[in-house]
Formats: sequence, C-alpha cells, structure tokens
Amino acid sequence: MKILIIQQRRGIGDLIIFLPYIHAISKKFSTRVSLLVKENSKASDLLAEDDHIDEIIILDKEKDGLGGFFKLSNELKKR
Repeated sequence: MKILIIQQRRGIGDLIIFLPYIHAISKKFSTRVSLLVKENSKASDLLAEDDHIDEIIILDKEKDGLGGFFKLSNELKKR
C-alpha cells in the first residue's frame, strides 16, 4: 500500500507541527509514506533521513493552475 500525504502549508514551522501526525499515519499502516510539499517548506533538507518518509515530492511552480494539475496527476500516476 502506498500512502501520499499532501502538506499544503508553506513554511517550515507548519511542517514541523504536522510531523507527529505524519509519523502516526506511517505507524498506523506500518508503511513509509510519500510526502507532497511546496519547495519553501524545506522538507527535503529536514526530513531526508526520516524513517517514516519514503519519498518527498516537491510541488514546483510549473504545476500551478489547470495545466499543472494534469502534469502533477501524471507524475503521481507514474509513481
């Protein structure tokens, strides 16, 4: 089972506040989770060695808007 957690908040502080919930989801389903975050959350730097996170997917500017939605959808389907 693959689990994708979408962190829609922007900053580092928001990411840290929700980190216990991310860990709880991972523990509940006994699997590592994928995390979809905005680049300015610095998740790649902060959570690179986290045992509960399988991969960090960065939502960049080119995935904004309707066209970006379809690009993101296709990228997630491939994963």
